[in-house]
Amino acid sequence: MSNEALQATAKTGPRAPTVRRRRQLGGGERKIVSLGDPHSNVSRGLLLWYALFQIAHSVLNGLYLVSPGAPPFAPPPEGWVPQAVAFLNGMAALDFVNAVLSVIFVVGFLRRAPWSVWLGTVTLTVSIYAAAVFTWGIVQAGAWRGLGSEYLWVNVPFVPVVILFAAWSYWAASGKLASVPAVVGAPSNQPLQPASGA
Repeated sequence: MSNEALQATAKTGPRAPTVRRRRQLGGGERKIVSLGDPHSNVSRGLLLWYALFQIAHSVLNGLYLVSPGAPPFAPPPEGWVPQAVAFLNGMAALDFVNAVLSVIFVVGFLRRAPWSVWLGTVTLTVSIYAAAVFTWGIVQAGAWRGLGSEYLWVNVPFVPVVILFAAWSYWAASGKLASVPAVVGAPSNQPLQPASGA
């Protein structure tokens, strides 16, 4: 290490080895690549993808719930049996609620709201569970026709959500989500003061 690097390390402390940084025009530092940090650009990208995915999900489920009928995807060879339609209707209602809560979670997490950690844990878990149950139900009903299936338009865009769930689990287990409430302003253990003149 050069003498300048040692002096910089003495002033700022050692940097995490998994995070590369570069200078921005404004003089601040920006994290470039790291899935080990919940607030890195990669992590934010996954969170934004999750929000976009859930916005589309809530629109499609909302439209289906307003005018229910046969599910809007390919049926099994013998058609949809009433039990499968009832099961899928229930899943659509649960998915709609979870999709709306997921968008609220992403907005809260990006703003570092203290409640976003537990809401994220709930919505990501429900998302993974619902995807697994939906896929299992489609396969059991005989509607999944293999890798070239028309269900891939739903499953492939969901892969980043699985990565986000794995990263979220790692962040939770390693204590990295405990720093979320540490926003600029009041410490998380003290209530926020109302604005003056309110």
